[in-house]
Amino acid sequence: MEKRFKSLKQITIDESNGFISAKEDFRNNFITFYTLSPSTDKEYPSNEGWEDINYFTKRPKHSSPQGGKGTQSVYILSNKSMPGLLKIGYTGKDINIRINDLSKATGVPTKFKLEYLYKCNNGVNLETELHIYLKEYRANNYREFFEIELKSAIEAINKIGKNHI
Repeated sequence: MEKRFKSLKQITIDESNGFISAKEDFRNNFITFYTLSPSTDKEYPSNEGWEDINYFTKRPKHSSPQGGKGTQSVYILSNKSMPGLLKIGYTGKDINIRINDLSKATGVPTKFKLEYLYKCNNGVNLETELHIYLKEYRANNYREFFEIELKSAIEAINKIGKNHI
């Protein structure tokens, strides 16, 4: 993903803890801030004056004292009638209501099974960012089904989800 830059402002490492890094931002937001720290690269050692640069978007990290116990959920569902596919989506409803809604469609021969649930306070944005991150696994650009291993899907939710609790 190509990153976009505006005029950059240097911030401290402590200040950067409040923003999402460019590496963790999957929405291609403008890069606004940067930090400098002693180089960790052996080829360019810090004792020779080299520094590492890290970029950050203006997008703040969302945290809450609830710590992932929000009112919204990003879920992973499987269905034995759809082997190799996982449905990854968001709901503000009780997860069992969502599963029943999806499972009663006439085009779905068997009930969906909950594989993983991630509680958060910003489910819509987490789902959007997750779908961008997993785009190479998407079975159809107009549907929320992915050809990905369950373990990898869970890792992706946990990686991106930490910015949405």
